[in-house]
Amino acid sequence: MSKTPSIAVIPSGYKASKIYSVLPTNGDADLDFTRNCVATRVNQNGLLEEVGLNVPRLDYSDGGCPSLLLEPQRSNLITYSEDFSNSVWTKVGSSEILNNTTSPNGNLSGAKLKEDTTLGTHRVYYNLSFTVDALYTFSIFIKKDTRRFVRISASNLSVFGVSADFDIQNGLVTNTLNGSAKIESYNDGWYRCSVTGLSSTVGGTVISVFSCDVNGITTYQGDGIGGVYIFGGQLEEGSYDTSYIPTNGAEVTRFNDEASKDTFTSLNDSTANDFTLFLEKSQTNDSVTLGSDNAMLLFENSSSNNLLSIERYRNNDLRVYNYIDGVYLLSGQINYSSSWKLAIKRQGLIFSIFIDGNLISTYTEITPLKDIDSVLIRGAQGTLMLKDLRVYNEALTDAELIELTTI
Repeated sequence: MSKTPSIAVIPSGYKASKIYSVLPTNGDADLDFTRNCVATRVNQNGLLEEVGLNVPRLDYSDGGCPSLLLEPQRSNLITYSEDFSNSVWTKVGSSEILNNTTSPNGNLSGAKLKEDTTLGTHRVYYNLSFTVDALYTFSIFIKKDTRRFVRISASNLSVFGVSADFDIQNGLVTNTLNGSAKIESYNDGWYRCSVTGLSSTVGGTVISVFSCDVNGITTYQGDGIGGVYIFGGQLEEGSYDTSYIPTNGAEVTRFNDEASKDTFTSLNDSTANDFTLFLEKSQTNDSVTLGSDNAMLLFENSSSNNLLSIERYRNNDLRVYNYIDGVYLLSGQINYSSSWKLAIKRQGLIFSIFIDGNLISTYTEITPLKDIDSVLIRGAQGTLMLKDLRVYNEALTDAELIELTTI
């Protein structure tokens, strides 16, 4: 397709508080960025890396070109996320050996959970309180040593407790009881394993990480040598795990990411002009249950009801909303968490929505949407991995939009 957008934000150039647009080259569409704290990302070498205050996170989790990572505010409630020798971590039938292997951040900071020779369980656990009737997710990085299987359990989550078994050689969740579980591959044989459940009225939980002799078997005769490697424990209130938040003696909060531009002049027209918006998003391994819609990208006029938003709905559906008409142009056609390419065309008063090479829906405006002069991009309650954002000051043809949005 030969058409050139008037605005193109493809994550590449950045500095603290700024994301540079590819087009226009004069900086008129550069985005302002805020996140009032440090945060981690996966860098181009596949390693966890901490970036500074208000520095955008160009994340390489899915390989290839980076995505702009925008997340909601979360806190790691584990006070010592890497120091498993601290008394907050209790060892049963095992001991820790700190700085025993290279961790996911490339440093010699991965610990070994070494089993003893007793017949019983070989585990490490953490005991803490929580807010009742809330979703919590515990995650930890684990790597195979001599033991291929592990179990993670959390008492009093999902009423009777949530637990899951993991194959850390092949990267599989082999069994889940209550709640939900997930495993993600990282560099050098590391996996991030997580479990999620709804807290009960008890108000506290014991989170355990077990070495297993075989899949699902937590009680066995230890050999005094083997075990698994562990790093980066994290408990957060939410329905999925977000990027790693290191702690060393106290809970740590990572604030939300937000990118915006108050003078997005390409769409600032007093008439109902034709335009095309294009958005590409990488897959996010998250799942949320929301009480209401949650806008992640808004094109708006701050002094009026002229607003076009792309939203994540409570059951993970994707929605496109025309606020001035109070109408959803798209609803429930695609799962938010997957990778997709989305285009919104307005020609005359007719909107057309294309996703992944297909025309999904059309809508004729009642009240013309106009005077759009700003953009806001945020993680809100769900994670956004933005790969490409473009604005065309014209309505592209259907053929061009099929080509543009085809995966």
